Amino acid sequence: MLLLFSGLVGLTFFALLVWAGTMVYRLYNPEHPRPFQEHPAVRRQEATARGERVSVGVREIRADRRQKKRAGSEEHNYAWGHSEGIPEAWHEDLWARRN
Repeated sequence: MLLLFSGLVGLTFFALLVWAGTMVYRLYNPEHPRPFQEHPAVRRQEATARGERVSVGVREIRADRRQKKRAGSEEHNYAWGHSEGIPEAWHEDLWARRN
């Protein structure tokens, strides 16, 4: 019984020691950033430009949506109860959502 207990504790202690050593190594020696041409987003854009099908993850979809949102947004100044320059599409949306 004592041999089994010491074996389990020793194995657990060894695993924790390896994990701690790995974490310390990664903290002091972080991974080097990939060169620009090897970045997954760049590879995906190049493959898409060639007409190849590419699997796309959720992270890339969200990044594309954020980028489109930033590129298509225009600034409008609003004040409570009064605003100038509301886009025409918003008027239609407000009319469609009326109570």
